[in-house]
Amino acid sequence: MNNTDNSEQQGPRFRIPLWVWAAAVVALLFFALNLWQAQKLQRQVSELRLQMRLEQSRKATLEAQQREMEQIRALLAAPETRAVQVKPVSAKSPSFKIFWNEGIGVLVTAQNVPAIPAGHVLQLWIVPKKGRPISAGVFRPEANGSVLKLTRPDAPIRIGEAASLTMTLEPVGGSPQPTSTPSWVGRIR
Repeated sequence: MNNTDNSEQQGPRFRIPLWVWAAAVVALLFFALNLWQAQKLQRQVSELRLQMRLEQSRKATLEAQQREMEQIRALLAAPETRAVQVKPVSAKSPSFKIFWNEGIGVLVTAQNVPAIPAGHVLQLWIVPKKGRPISAGVFRPEANGSVLKLTRPDAPIRIGEAASLTMTLEPVGGSPQPTSTPSWVGRIR
């Protein structure tokens, strides 16, 4: 009677069928797999977004270069554009060819320009017949020594008011007025 009484007092035992445990394990594995795939997809989406931003930046750069090339083409084709040869003070450097159009800007061109010291740039100056030099832009030659730079003078000046174009070596960012002796000079005729 003791055995019967104990079993009656404990009540019936509740057992979870094996198939329920198996379904729970399968559901947990399915959830873990989906979570892993979602994280993988999120990483891929982040990588694609970064790649898209890089491509948009490249596109913007190419569009800016195309606009600049169109301006250069217009400057070179305009009948009022003047060409000025800016020659080196020392024979070691090449000459620059400057194309100046009052409405479009100033195009600086050269080949085989020696490397510029770190922390410095070349600065083009328009020297008026009267008054102080006017900056017409700063630039550095490419690694191969070529220069193709379209700039605009800091202040409006007519070609007929200019006596010469000069170039000096200046600190990065340029200077409000020349801080060194010109390394290149070209008279405007």
